[in-house]
Amino acid sequence: MQKKRLQFRIGLRTMKTAIAVVISMMIVDAYGATTSKLIFAMLGAMAAVQQTFKDSLESCLTQIVGVFLGGLAGVLLVALPLPSLVAVGIGMILVITFYNAFRIRYSPSLPCFIVVMVCTSPEIQPMIYALGRIWDTAIGLGVGMLINTLIFPYDNSRRIHDTVESLHRELLMYLEDM
Repeated sequence: MQKKRLQFRIGLRTMKTAIAVVISMMIVDAYGATTSKLIFAMLGAMAAVQQTFKDSLESCLTQIVGVFLGGLAGVLLVALPLPSLVAVGIGMILVITFYNAFRIRYSPSLPCFIVVMVCTSPEIQPMIYALGRIWDTAIGLGVGMLINTLIFPYDNSRRIHDTVESLHRELLMYLEDM
């Protein structure tokens, strides 16, 4: 029986993610960092660094829509005369239902977190908090996309080649059938 050895390898995407996170946090830190601002910038940067450009764009769009949705739901729910935990429950249902309806494959935990913060933290101003989370996340997403696209950009040539080859085979089969 052959033993498998653990291999600890630091890949390019890992390095790009770390760089994106640190730069995002430095930018956020420049305008007065708080723990939640840094966390949202970090989450945005990490979400943006994906294996393909398409995956990165999809992740960025999903994250920004999710943060916007969480902020909007929280702001609307806190304006209603509801106990905070009831508002949180309704917010969870709204966010998860939205994610299911639009078949968003990413976790709805980030927008749900925002709903919880807005609905259960009387010391924060809901609109300012929601807009701040959108801004901090957008900074992370933007930096992550830039780092991921500019530092050793995607090389999808193999995938493109395989797709073209597959289309060629399918076209030949289609023409033969005619």
